[in-house]
Amino acid sequence: MMNLRDTLIGQVIPVGDLLKKNKEKREKVEALIPKDRDEYIVGDDIMKEIMGRRRARFAEAKTNKMTHYEERFGMKFSELESFAENSDMAELAYRKAIKEGKIKGDFAGEDMSFPIASADDVRRAWASIGRTKQDPDKVMRKIIKIAKKFNWESGLPQTVKDRLKAGKSGLPE
Repeated sequence: MMNLRDTLIGQVIPVGDLLKKNKEKREKVEALIPKDRDEYIVGDDIMKEIMGRRRARFAEAKTNKMTHYEERFGMKFSELESFAENSDMAELAYRKAIKEGKIKGDFAGEDMSFPIASADDVRRAWASIGRTKQDPDKVMRKIIKIAKKFNWESGLPQTVKDRLKAGKSGLPE
């Protein structure tokens, strides 16, 4: 006759086997915990052990991540680091895809600044012109040129669209 403790509701595997497996796992973990000769756990040693393992895992994860970035973006880590100070890695992948032609679009500014790959990017680029250290008129002209080239004029402000309809350059006067 089976005991109720031998199985869980809706479970085919007897609980006894699960309990044995869990006990073995606990014993393995407990064997890693430093203890003194009276089998008492030594707190300072445990924290050193835990933090040492954590540091080792973190260092390994960081190395793996950097290797992944180098493979994915085709740049050395030092180049990625200098770029990453100003932006994140997703932004780098986006800019790289535009540069390589995987995504249709272009850059309105120098050094891959003001990436434009949609009408929404046109809107964002136009809104951020005031923060650039580059020549704003030059950047605005380039944004308008890219918007016309890819038919993304819907991202331009209404005042610019009105100026373009009137046959003007579209730049503020």
